[in-house]
Amino acid sequence: VNTRPIEERITLKALTSEDLEAFLKWASDPEVAKTMTWEAYTSSLAAEKFLKEVAEGHPWFKAICLDGYPIGSITLSRGQASFSCKAELGFV
Repeated sequence: VNTRPIEERITLKALTSEDLEAFLKWASDPEVAKTMTWEAYTSSLAAEKFLKEVAEGHPWFKAICLDGYPIGSITLSRGQASFSCKAELGFV
């Protein structure tokens, strides 16, 4: 049993294709995806492509980790056009 406070056990790290197995645990769950702007992943190839082409190149796309294991993700995206002075924070 880990006795450290939860605040010390949660960290952020870059989300990469090396996290594919962990990513699929939440990203393929229809209950998780139902309130998201994306559909649950049904293919590990599509998930890996997303991680390589989107997550790895995004400076503010991070894995939320518990004791070093990815359990979710958080993203900060800059607004576009007249909204460029704003940002959107998303998490799963």
